[in-house]
Amino acid sequence: MMMMMVVMMMMMMMMMMMMMMVMVMVVMVVMMMMVMVMVMMMMMMVMMMMMVVMMVMMVMVVMMMVVVMMMVMMLVMVMMMVMMVMVVMMMIMMMVVMVMMMVMMVMVMVVMMMMMMMMMLVMVMVMMMMMMMMMVMMMIMMMMMMMMIRREGNPSQDESPSSDPITETRTQSTSPLVHQSTSPPFHQSTSPIVH
Repeated sequence: MMMMMVVMMMMMMMMMMMMMMVMVMVVMVVMMMMVMVMVMMMMMMVMMMMMVVMMVMMVMVVMMMVVVMMMVMMLVMVMMMVMMVMVVMMMIMMMVVMVMMMVMMVMVMVVMMMMMMMMMLVMVMVMMMMMMMMMVMMMIMMMMMMMMIRREGNPSQDESPSSDPITETRTQSTSPLVHQSTSPPFHQSTSPIVH
């Protein structure tokens, strides 16, 4: 009887051990599955993150392209009408500096330093001064040309004492003024000589 009991106990112990082993195995398998799922989830997350980063990069590139196009348009506008342009894009700061060096327009950023603004303003002022100097030089050249034409026209008037040629010369002398409407004072200054 005791032997039977012992054998039964042994059998029970074996069964229990087997059950425990199976349970452990199942738990291990479940753990492995969970780890696999976790890894898969992580991979998916990483892939999603990569996709999002790629999308953001694409959007950034598109934005940069649009900004470049806008800057080209701005340049054309500024070349047509020289005026100050406000650009509120921090990304294109370097590009704006390069463009500023190339073109005589002012790309003033709202977030940029005052030094840049001062530099750009000075550049524009210098350009304007150069333009003004050129205009003044052109005006002086025009004046000189007018004076030369006047001087050439005068002796013929002095030579002719008769009244008819004087009228002819007067008509001749006034004819350049019709073309150059910029200098009315010369007509006044030379009119006494005609008489």
